[in-house]
Amino acid sequence: MNTDFAQVESDQQQINLTRFPLFFPELREFFLEGDDYFNFGFGGNRIIPFYSRRIGLDDQREAVPILAGARLLGKEDDRTLGLMSIQTRATANQPSTNYTTASWRQDIGGQSVIGAMTTNRLTGDRWHSTNGINGRYSTSQFWGNKNLEVGGALLNTYATDQGWSAQATAYRFFVHYPNDRWLVFASAQRGPEAFEPEVGLMLRRGFREQFVDLGYRPRPKKSTHWVRQYDFRPVQLTHTQYDDNGAIQSFQYSVQFLGLDTKSGESLSLNHGVVGEGLRAPFVLSPNLVIPEGLYWWRQSSARLRTFKGRKLALDSRWAWGQFYDG
Repeated sequence: MNTDFAQVESDQQQINLTRFPLFFPELREFFLEGDDYFNFGFGGNRIIPFYSRRIGLDDQREAVPILAGARLLGKEDDRTLGLMSIQTRATANQPSTNYTTASWRQDIGGQSVIGAMTTNRLTGDRWHSTNGINGRYSTSQFWGNKNLEVGGALLNTYATDQGWSAQATAYRFFVHYPNDRWLVFASAQRGPEAFEPEVGLMLRRGFREQFVDLGYRPRPKKSTHWVRQYDFRPVQLTHTQYDDNGAIQSFQYSVQFLGLDTKSGESLSLNHGVVGEGLRAPFVLSPNLVIPEGLYWWRQSSARLRTFKGRKLALDSRWAWGQFYDG
């Protein structure tokens, strides 16, 4: 089992112009094998209940040797079970720690699913646990022959030095209407400040968020021989609030006034929108560039061009222009 971060390929370089942490994917082979068994399906990218890169690092982000690990994966008929336990060595900063996670999923009717997951961290005499349930109802017979998905997830955290707390409950609910001509997606989620999945990842804290995406995707007449499908998005809205008072944490509204996919596999999109950020503290971009606290609004436009990935040489390029905070 390769558990050493130094023995795997380096992370891809990323430039962070936001005030929130970036997500880096797992690179160690042991954790990559069967990782879909432990993907809780909370959805989005704000809260990740199980993030295996937490294993092998202490609270000071220093590497910790892994003593042993075991994994059990199984699927029988319509049931799926995953179990993994890892023990790390004691260091000067942290006693020997056990990480254990288990997941269960039950398929229902071939399209729907319910599931549960628990992730635990035992350090000395302190035990921390993140537990959750989720479900998704899917049908291809809505209004006769349309697709519809409705789902949600609930998560709670517990620690022996803190106890259960109703304020530490995170949730996400969504409705998805993914069809050829019309696409509708709406979701609502919450990640309170007290919610701390110690073997997970929080890309935002203390937030409530509403998201709406409305798409109209007609297919052209045969006379337009090179366009396979258009993609117009009159509404793409993300409204993120501070959980304690409802003030704006982040806001983004954009319109994709042109989008198309070609029959040869290329795609093009053009967008314009409004961005808002509510800073409760100065945002330090660099030692010489500090944005004071306050509410900022600006406009941005973007264009994206992607070529067919199956070619020897493929392009995925995005251009953005406009303001950024107060400049």
